[in-house]
Amino acid sequence: MQNPAFFKGTKHKKRYFEGWYFKCISADRKHAVALIPGMAVDPQGNRHAFIQVIQAVTGQTAYHRFDYRDFSAATDRLDIQIAGHTFSADGLSVQIDRPEGTVKGKLTFSDVHAFPVTSLNPGIMGPFSFIPFMECYHAIIHLYHAINGSLQINGEVLSFDGGVGYIEKDYGRSFPRTYLWLQASHFEAGNASFVFSRAR
Repeated sequence: MQNPAFFKGTKHKKRYFEGWYFKCISADRKHAVALIPGMAVDPQGNRHAFIQVIQAVTGQTAYHRFDYRDFSAATDRLDIQIAGHTFSADGLSVQIDRPEGTVKGKLTFSDVHAFPVTSLNPGIMGPFSFIPFMECYHAIIHLYHAINGSLQINGEVLSFDGGVGYIEKDYGRSFPRTYLWLQASHFEAGNASFVFSRAR
C-alpha cells in the first residue's frame, strides 16, 4: 500500500484536493505557524496549486494561489515543490513575496517521530483507508519533530530554533461538513504529542 503521506492526486480529474499541513511552534511557544502546500481541482476540472499560511496566535491567514504547472509532488516520498518553494520530511524553504503577504525562510527538521505505516497498519484511519469514495481521508505524517531555522512573515522575523513541529495531510473531494480537531506538541515529557479529531 502506498504511504498516505505521498501524493495521490495524479489520476483525479475533477473535484479533488490534497494538502499537507506543516505546523511549526517556536521554543518559547509564542509563535505557531502552519504552512499548507497543496493542489485542488474544481468540479469543472480546473486545477491550481496553493500555499496557505496561518498564524495561530494572531489569526491571520493568507492563501497564495499558483499555476498548477508550478506544482510537483513525489509519489514515493514526502516531497512537494510549488514554484521553487519546497516542503519535505527534512524541512521546508519558502520565498513568497506577494501583495497578499510575504513569507521567507528555511526550516530544517530533526529527531523525527513519524507515524508508523505498514500494510497491516495503513495509517491513522485504519481500515477506513481502504473504503473507496469517502468524502475525505486523513493522514498523520510526523507526530513530532524538532525544528531549527527562522521565517520572516510580513517583515517580522520569527525564530523556530529549538521549536517543535507536526505534519499531517487531508485529501479527497471535500472537507467533512463538521469536524473537531486538536493537536498539541509541547509537554514536559519532551517529545510527546497529542492529536484528537472527530468528523461527520
